[in-house]
Amino acid sequence: MGLLHLNGYKNISSNTVIESGVKLDKLNRKGIHIEAGCLIASGTTILAHEHIFVKPDGSYYFKDTYIGKNCFVGVNSLICPGVHIGNECVVGEAQL
Repeated sequence: MGLLHLNGYKNISSNTVIESGVKLDKLNRKGIHIEAGCLIASGTTILAHEHIFVKPDGSYYFKDTYIGKNCFVGVNSLICPGVHIGNECVVGEAQL
């Protein structure tokens, strides 16, 4: 079990490389799904909750975010809540 799993990110494959400086959503840790063989480059932010729309009780909407197998996410990309990236995709730097 890797360090990410110990920190509550249970849906991130242990066969994925997450470089330093990557920011993962802390409000919805179980909402980030990254499959095997991916590389997430430094400076990337992956979100799985909505800040703009808030429920009447003041809580946030959670929207799971998915990155398929063997994907590359470029430097400084922003992956927004609810995004589904298929298998074997490349996300260019500073995208989404």
